[in-house]
Amino acid sequence: MEILSNKKDNFDITDDMLQEIIPIATKIILDDLPSDDELNHIFSKSFERKMKKLIKQQKRSSLTNKIIFYSKRTAIVFLIVLASLFTITMSSEALRTRLYELVIRVYEDLTSFVFSTNDGEESLNLKIIEPKYIPNDFKEVDRVDNFIINYKNKNNIEINYMFCEISSNSIILDTENAKVENISINGNRAKYIEKGTSIQLFWNDKNCIYLLSTDCYKEDLLKKYKNELIKMGKSIK
Repeated sequence: MEILSNKKDNFDITDDMLQEIIPIATKIILDDLPSDDELNHIFSKSFERKMKKLIKQQKRSSLTNKIIFYSKRTAIVFLIVLASLFTITMSSEALRTRLYELVIRVYEDLTSFVFSTNDGEESLNLKIIEPKYIPNDFKEVDRVDNFIINYKNKNNIEINYMFCEISSNSIILDTENAKVENISINGNRAKYIEKGTSIQLFWNDKNCIYLLSTDCYKEDLLKKYKNELIKMGKSIK
């Protein structure tokens, strides 16, 4: 066994060392994800109100946190994979490729979208592009900075809209046992994901990432809300 000195001078981080660290970091990430029981837990209205207040107090200008939306039957997990996760600088193109492959391999029941930008590329600091079309019975009820907008109707059905600038991160959507369909939104390829009564519509253009999601709670409403989300998506330009 190789014994490492406590001296920090002339310390080299090798590819072999990084390969040993990555599985450990991955296990930490997986252990941190909520269990099925936690995802199905029904929180009190008081708890949800407090959580919304806490979220509003957070300053989010970009995807720098791991964000989890809880609902009765589904959870959309945005897992941000950053170089700082390993507290080292990963500048090797080969290492970036291995990290991408690792994400795909670990989350076998999920779909991972990995976006990469040049390290020296400046942020565009874009303002949120809002949907010009909103279903007639829906009104905006909440907003988190220029990041997330929530709409709700009188039947308490919510439509969530997320917008962010593309950066070096990964977005992972739950597609296990889901119906996945490729559609077009303003000339961009989009993923329509239907799982139970939950719907997600995800796409990106050259600069931004977009996600519309809802849970209509009734299977006979799926077609209606699929059309509504597509209309909303096409109005975002």
